Amino acid sequence: MKAKLIILPVLLILLLHTTAAAGAGLDITPGNINIGLIYSGSELKFSGTAPGGADIYVKITSPEDLVMELNRKGKVGLFWLNTERSKVSGVPKLYHVLSSAPMDRVPGHLKKELGLSEGFEDIYTRARVSVNRKEGWEPAAAGEFHDYVEAFIGISRKNGLYAVGENLSVNGSEFRGRVKLPPGIPQERSSVTVYAIKDGILLDTMQGYFDVSGTAPVRWLNRMAVYDGPIYGLMAVVLALVFGVAITALFNCLESLWGGGKRNQ
Repeated sequence: MKAKLIILPVLLILLLHTTAAAGAGLDITPGNINIGLIYSGSELKFSGTAPGGADIYVKITSPEDLVMELNRKGKVGLFWLNTERSKVSGVPKLYHVLSSAPMDRVPGHLKKELGLSEGFEDIYTRARVSVNRKEGWEPAAAGEFHDYVEAFIGISRKNGLYAVGENLSVNGSEFRGRVKLPPGIPQERSSVTVYAIKDGILLDTMQGYFDVSGTAPVRWLNRMAVYDGPIYGLMAVVLALVFGVAITALFNCLESLWGGGKRNQ
């Protein structure tokens, strides 16, 4: 009897703790995104609860395993050609920051610690840039480094992979948001990290994940592009020629039908 009296309160406390933890969780929809050959993007939704009165900042990032090649063009004689190749690495391919309040309400040291910034300053500190010289790949000089990272961020923003915006809604202790994921999102596990900040103090942090994977044809094409570049390039040229011939034949057929219809009138 005494054992029951002791066990029941303990179970009640554990049940209440579990319920509170579940209520304070982060809900991410969808948790799994499948990319097909005609994938045109999707919408990611998330919601949860946080301490009342706190500003909410959300960071959506993929792993920092990107390696992107960039080319710098220069004038050679009368033509503009690629004169320098570089690689930007050590940064995420997907990087979105959403907030319910202006970013300037976050102290500078906390911005740096959490990776929150309007101008992607933390990307400049994390990125590695190497340039292809005659002697091989070498670290970029200071001026080149800034130019290449700036170009990388500009390309990523244009493609919808990098973005910053105040588009989170907060109602009491509940928050919710959504973000448009572009077609070029990386096929790997990405994270959604939520920071609740009030009066410059970090009150709470939550984190969840969503997985992105390609269908079998997409995975095969990705492997070809990475591990067998020449064959992948040849295949792309052949497919372009086939589609070009098919479209030309289709238009010729339609023109013949329309022309024949006019002659019969």
